[in-house]
Amino acid sequence: MTATGATGVLRVANCSGFYGDRFSAAREMVEGGPIDVLTGDYLAELTMLILLKSR
Repeated sequence: MTATGATGVLRVANCSGFYGDRFSAAREMVEGGPIDVLTGDYLAELTMLILLKSR
């Protein structure tokens, strides 16, 4: 048996965090549809560069 039951389908959702993105995006994906795995990529390098240049 697979992790998702008899279908063998694994539904993966991904959210990215970037300067100015909504904090609620990950929660909206979890609440909005059937997913099995949620991953996140926080674009810290680019965000830090933007924050540095805005000083």
